[in-house]
Amino acid sequence: MEIYRVLSSIMQERNLTVADIARLSGVADSTIRGIVVRKQNKVSLDIAFKLSEGLGVSLEYLNGITENEKKSSPENGKDKRFDEIDTIYHKLNDDGQELMLANARSLHALGKYNAVPPGSSAEPAI
Repeated sequence: MEIYRVLSSIMQERNLTVADIARLSGVADSTIRGIVVRKQNKVSLDIAFKLSEGLGVSLEYLNGITENEKKSSPENGKDKRFDEIDTIYHKLNDDGQELMLANARSLHALGKYNAVPPGSSAEPAI
């Protein structure tokens, strides 16, 4: 899907204006307006990153790739929850990141939440 369609869809779903998107993403109002009005299919990676961060959507979503397409993609071996965890982690300040890591370590230490039994050779070192 073309990026202008994705942005237009987000604007409609969230009742946002071009100015709102610009403010949220830190991208110039004229750039957002140009994408939508000229029906641009592509944008620079820098703009895509800013839109992704500002709107709270993945780069894949901006590129028109749905969750179902991502899950069924053979080159995508990793669990998509890692992307969500990574996104949340990077939005936290240093204290929040430390707390998130401490909580993950606590869950791991309990054992009952582990996918691999503690002490197993398949268990990753943390």
